[in-house]
Amino acid sequence: MTMYLKPSMKHQLREYLPGIAIILIVDLLTMAAINLLAFQADDSSATMVTINGFSTIFVIFLFVYGILNSRNDMRVGIQLGVGRRTTFLASLLSAVVVSLFLAILQELLLIFSQVLDGFSGANTTDLYVLIFRDGSTVLTVGQHFGSLVFAASFILAAWAVGCFFSFLFWRLNTIGTIIAVTTFIALEIAIPYILTRLYETYTPAKHAMDALSTAFQASSWVLTGLFLAVTAVAAILSWLLVRNANIRGTTVK
Repeated sequence: MTMYLKPSMKHQLREYLPGIAIILIVDLLTMAAINLLAFQADDSSATMVTINGFSTIFVIFLFVYGILNSRNDMRVGIQLGVGRRTTFLASLLSAVVVSLFLAILQELLLIFSQVLDGFSGANTTDLYVLIFRDGSTVLTVGQHFGSLVFAASFILAAWAVGCFFSFLFWRLNTIGTIIAVTTFIALEIAIPYILTRLYETYTPAKHAMDALSTAFQASSWVLTGLFLAVTAVAAILSWLLVRNANIRGTTVK
């Protein structure tokens, strides 16, 4: 397994590069455009121009990548004679590497954009700042590290969930896919409604939700732990789905 792990990771990491390059270019262009608009605005409106969500863009990217590329990576591995366990482990480790890289990248983008803020009057924030710092953009070294780990765990969890959905729908037949999609849509609609009603009408549920919200907002490490737990559960379920799947190789370009 070790012999094929490194080449598999190299192949999969190369697959990420075009998407990362495109997102980086879009981020830089957006940053430049927003700061230019803020610089040209009058003083009263310039401070209202904000840029939010560098990490959110990366979360969406890894979620979509997990859905679209997980099957292809497995097929290519089979085609090249690499075991599915090695291929899956290479996918997971590659996602970890990319998540850490993107978290570092978003932290650097945040710092660079905040430097530009001093000249343009824009206000750049990110999820960590909005949730745990009440919008304050001045972070200590320790807080930057916490922001980096928080972003990396969030991005990795998105990949793991995307990977799970990819393998789940791979294993299901047409009827099963329709049932699964209908169920997910129904749950997406029903769960927020049920939780809202419980919060408004059932006092113990309100207290429990308030306590949970306070715990999540008290420290980024609580949410980081939750994201890592989601990653672990989704990765385990993904492996259980794919380990005995009927996989045929694909043509390698």
